[in-house]
Amino acid sequence: MNFGRQVAVFSISVILITSCGRPTSPPVTHAAEGGSEPARLKREIRLTGIIEAVRSSKVVVPQLLGPGGPMTLTKLIPNGVTVQKDDLLAVFDSTTQLDAARAALAKYEDLGHQVEQKRAQIRADSEKRIQDLKQAEGDLAKAEMDLKKGPVQSEIERLQTEVKVAKGKEQVASLRKSNELHEKADAAALRIAELQRDRQKVALDAQKATWHGSS
Repeated sequence: MNFGRQVAVFSISVILITSCGRPTSPPVTHAAEGGSEPARLKREIRLTGIIEAVRSSKVVVPQLLGPGGPMTLTKLIPNGVTVQKDDLLAVFDSTTQLDAARAALAKYEDLGHQVEQKRAQIRADSEKRIQDLKQAEGDLAKAEMDLKKGPVQSEIERLQTEVKVAKGKEQVASLRKSNELHEKADAAALRIAELQRDRQKVALDAQKATWHGSS
């Protein structure tokens, strides 16, 4: 009975081994009509998102300090090149120098306007002081003429006229002295404004020279 079972198990194992060892038949491909190559499917992959660099590096541009601040070198002739007179050797970025030159020009023009305004104001103030002095001198002359009429005036009128003459003389003297001091002060203030303008003109010329030299 056991011998029969062993024979049956052996037979089943042989069948399984034989079926597993058979080569599989290759897949059958159907050719397209007319004998052309088999049709191939085209596949497209669409992706959405942000493309970012995996690695990055910084490029450091050589910088120099000039009269107007940092100067960035943008062009330099190759090493070993023979140069002639007036050949361009290096070029610097003139953005900083150009901005400084524009600021210097704006300040120079503003100071120039201030000088003109100061000069006009001094002229107007001087004319007003001259008119005030002429008015005071006219009042004094009239009071002195009235004083000469002493015999035909009453005592009170004569005393009032004398007071007017005294006040008129004091006012005229005060105005003359004040006008003289005002003229000196105005001349000094105008000179200071002119010096500030001229100093800014020198700074403007220096900025222009730096700008042209860097280009």
